[in-house]
Amino acid sequence: MHVKRAGGIENDVQVLELIPKTLSVSEVMKRSKGGAWITINKDGL
Repeated sequence: MHVKRAGGIENDVQVLELIPKTLSVSEVMKRSKGGAWITINKDGL
């Protein structure tokens, strides 16, 4: 996965990712959301 662009505001985020054909959209969402929650929990946000 490669993040092409990312942006957002306080309570909303948009991300444009390039994904390989070998990954399903649902797998990309699991990985993206999982990574975000790890960061949020680590930083106490």
